[in-house]
Amino acid sequence: MRYLMTLMAAVLCMGILAGCAGGKIAGGFDKDEVLKEAKAAVDLVNEKDYETLNSMMTQQMADAGVTGQIEAAWDQLGLGEFKSYKTETVVGQKDEDGNDIAVAVLVTEYENASIQFQVAFDQEMKITGFYIK
Repeated sequence: MRYLMTLMAAVLCMGILAGCAGGKIAGGFDKDEVLKEAKAAVDLVNEKDYETLNSMMTQQMADAGVTGQIEAAWDQLGLGEFKSYKTETVVGQKDEDGNDIAVAVLVTEYENASIQFQVAFDQEMKITGFYIK
């Protein structure tokens, strides 16, 4: 569990989200498209297709080895089979450089637990942050 907490903190630090204030979806983002892409990313984690997940990320995230960290921790969670998405929302934020990003928040239900995913996208719909809580 300690390893998992350290991993989640490291992944959080690697993302380029800044600021806590959410708002309307930033200019140019389509809520449905953001949710579709976020669910696709979660599905790839469920399928353990980390190579494809890596291709969805910005170069900075890929170079940081985020998918390798997700892979290392995922099996340790013991969540069981994926059941459903319980809640979903999208908020707009600014990254540390002031660029618009969209963040999808997905609460998922597994056989043994509920997990929240936060998947952040830049204007090119590349993943700039991927968090598991």
